[in-house]
Amino acid sequence: MSEIYALTSAPLLGVIHRTIGDERASTNVLKSVYARVWELRGQDENAVSNPLNRLRALAHRYALDYKIKHGLKPAKGPAVSTSDLKSRESLLADGLSDKEYMLLKLAYLNAMPIASLAKSNNCSVEEMERRIQNTLSKIRRAKT
Repeated sequence: MSEIYALTSAPLLGVIHRTIGDERASTNVLKSVYARVWELRGQDENAVSNPLNRLRALAHRYALDYKIKHGLKPAKGPAVSTSDLKSRESLLADGLSDKEYMLLKLAYLNAMPIASLAKSNNCSVEEMERRIQNTLSKIRRAKT
């Protein structure tokens, strides 16, 4: 279990924190996710095509449940909906560059923390947040 935690905790915490927006609550929800994973450990793992996607979905569901239960407001930062993340071809047709597409994919679909994105792109966290916000704005403008 410790190996699974080491490999998955950062992306899952990113998913949860983006949903809840509170670090302490996010950590508690992450613990609940791993408790559930422990309960499910005996199930047939071949039934799941991508275990990390299953973990992300579980983490997101637990975060939403927590948010609803505690009446929390939306988390700060750029919100993204599944309707914003259309197909790659559609996004590129809307004027997004390959670099912008990969940025959104890493940030939202792969749940890569903003700090890691900033480091890999040799920029500050603030600059990375600005890039993500500008890219999301570009998508939304193209929709109208």
